Amino acid sequence: AFQHTITLQLNQLELQQNDLILLMKQAEADIENLKRLAVGPITVQVERQVEIDPVMIMLAQRLAILESELGGQLTKFGENHRVVRRTQELVNETKHERQLRQSEIAEQVRQANLKNAQDLLIVLQGRSEELERLRLEAEAQKKDLDLARVQYEQRLAIRDERKQVLDEIKATIESYRMMHDDPETPKVQSVGYAPAPLEVSSPRWEFYFPGGTILGFMFGIGLALALELLNDLVRTPRDVTRFLHIPLLSVV
Repeated sequence: AFQHTITLQLNQLELQQNDLILLMKQAEADIENLKRLAVGPITVQVERQVEIDPVMIMLAQRLAILESELGGQLTKFGENHRVVRRTQELVNETKHERQLRQSEIAEQVRQANLKNAQDLLIVLQGRSEELERLRLEAEAQKKDLDLARVQYEQRLAIRDERKQVLDEIKATIESYRMMHDDPETPKVQSVGYAPAPLEVSSPRWEFYFPGGTILGFMFGIGLALALELLNDLVRTPRDVTRFLHIPLLSVV
């Protein structure tokens, strides 16, 4: 599956941090071990450093020569001779110098190993802090990425929903257009019966009379009388005496 670079980076940082934790634990264990070895007997590693030390090689050669001379002098002069005692003192001094040098080398090697282990632990701790900082940054970026993905998915859902509604509207419009263009399709369709009234809207009278008809009849009579009174046309002989103020015989 495809993973964003931020997610891959975060996973890689977490793996590096886990490996670094193991290295730090190992370094701490090495430091504790070296601290114990610093006060213990000389180890194989220290012995190897002693064997290749130039001073120890020189002292070993000197000791071998002195012991060889001492052997010859003992045979020639005996144990109590001054020369024998002097050579014996030189042999003892050389052995003592070798012991001091061996202790010095051992201490140097132990302290160097301990210092290297401590320095390594400091480096690992610094690297751990750096990885933690990078991990926190990557984690914050991943949170922003997850939030952006959620918002994107929400917007996609809204878009798909609106697109579906738009498609339904288009389909409805197309169906109505087909119905409108089809001459055989009735343009008026029954959608159902009218709902039953919840209550009676007319007044509760005991006696009903045609009030509208009576009022219309009275209004018609009044209008006819008004038109008759306002009419000045001469229709009957009586109208002549009413509207014409002239002698009737002269008219005849």
